[in-house]
Amino acid sequence: MRSIPWLPLVLVLGACQRAPKCDGEPEDHDLERMRDLIESGKEPCPEHLRPQIVLDRSALTLNGKRLMAREAIAPGRIAPLFSALKQNRETWKMTHPGRSFDARPKLSIDPETETWLAASVMASTAFAGYPDQQLRVGKLDLFVPYALPGPPQPDAPPAVELHLERRESGALGARFLVAKMVRESSPDLEGFAPLAEWVASRCVATPQPCASAIVLSVRGPFIGALELLRAVQARAPLSGVAVKFG
Repeated sequence: MRSIPWLPLVLVLGACQRAPKCDGEPEDHDLERMRDLIESGKEPCPEHLRPQIVLDRSALTLNGKRLMAREAIAPGRIAPLFSALKQNRETWKMTHPGRSFDARPKLSIDPETETWLAASVMASTAFAGYPDQQLRVGKLDLFVPYALPGPPQPDAPPAVELHLERRESGALGARFLVAKMVRESSPDLEGFAPLAEWVASRCVATPQPCASAIVLSVRGPFIGALELLRAVQARAPLSGVAVKFG
């Protein structure tokens, strides 16, 4: 059979035009291909800035790739999710030097998910470098920036945290903490509306917003925690305030 001398060249050129690998640690040729595409005005891996994270009743997935079974997730950092997102962020920064990493992950979470489990997904995403999160939980869409610890600021005023909690009695309650010390605590309250009204009444005479972080200390389905958060934000000047879980 006669050899075709130009075939190796065609194969090499085809490999050069192949789409780069976007997940996992990239090889040198992947980085080179990404930079070429970016210079030509294309974005080779949009999922690095807009990752799609889904937690349904069976599994946790990232950009359509299954990471682990739902029942295998434990409280705290979820290693496969954290590692994959951290690598994607590092790859993006290597290929976009000098540009701001304005990422907006989209998290779709089954509304009946226990709050601690949803909190683990959110925290793992945030600590990997993706704190500004767009949540879709059932029919509820909500932008929730996750509160991350920052470097100490000697001249900054003491941090004010608003804790929204379900107490042992089953009632709802709220506490304002300044430098980890309780400044004021609500009585036991029944329902989201009375809690939201109490918080709003305490925000009238304080600088806006009236807290630097909201801490949700609740159990049960995640949709309930978000509905509580939304009810308080609708009455008090707390829209856009970072959230974490107690």
